[in-house]
Amino acid sequence: MVALAWLAGVVISGCGHEAVASRAPDALSGASSAPASTVASANTAPEMAATPYSAEQIRAANRPGTMYRYKIETSGEPVQIKVMEFTSGTSAESAEVKSQTLDASGKAKGPPSVEHTPWEELRRHAEFPRAALSVEPGSIDVPAGKFDAMVYTVSAPNGETAKFYFAKSYAGPPVLLYKEKGGVRVMTMTLLERKSGG
Repeated sequence: MVALAWLAGVVISGCGHEAVASRAPDALSGASSAPASTVASANTAPEMAATPYSAEQIRAANRPGTMYRYKIETSGEPVQIKVMEFTSGTSAESAEVKSQTLDASGKAKGPPSVEHTPWEELRRHAEFPRAALSVEPGSIDVPAGKFDAMVYTVSAPNGETAKFYFAKSYAGPPVLLYKEKGGVRVMTMTLLERKSGG
């Protein structure tokens, strides 16, 4: 997953295209006598809900120099800081993003990486099956400020849920993202700082 992935590497199992693809081989294997309608259903991608932003809105809000700094807390792991910056290589077609992971004290855990990603791909990072998603207005206070938000709650058949707070004031990765399993929070990604580019 690219450095700027809105989901920060967190894909809820059972909610995306991958889940449909993983079921299809069983339905088509001939090992069962499933009717043709079941096979067709297994091969049909779920209807996807609208994303919070268009690719053009994401591009307009993330000009070169735009920077995000997040605190990432994962159960059983040390706290990490993720810094992502849109660089001069960003174009009308794609984003160039430099990212680096720091430890809690701010020390780099390795060299920065640079990746190029089409704006449309970034838009799709916030695309979820309509049946697994609920959307409502909300607001959230994080170290980067107080934001009116579009709150996306995504539920998986295995009981996992994730909640994304997408800011209404700019198009980009969520201000806050957290994932729960069995009612226990297992990952939180919180926006510490955002700087607009020129």
